[in-house]
Amino acid sequence: MEDQLLMTLEYWREYRTYFHIGQTWGVNESTAYRIIRKIEDTLVKSRDFTLPGKKKLASSNYSVRSGSG
Repeated sequence: MEDQLLMTLEYWREYRTYFHIGQTWGVNESTAYRIIRKIEDTLVKSRDFTLPGKKKLASSNYSVRSGSG
């Protein structure tokens, strides 16, 4: 499961195609797609992983903070 999360983070961070992610991880392009979708769906359903909406991001007093403080 940790490898699947890392694969998803690489996909988000590097904007690489499923083909290239699959090549790096030694899986087929369609397998990389299924893994990344599964992780994304799991994160969304967990409610621990949420992103602010457009209105919140557009407000002038909104700032991004790290989880460490």
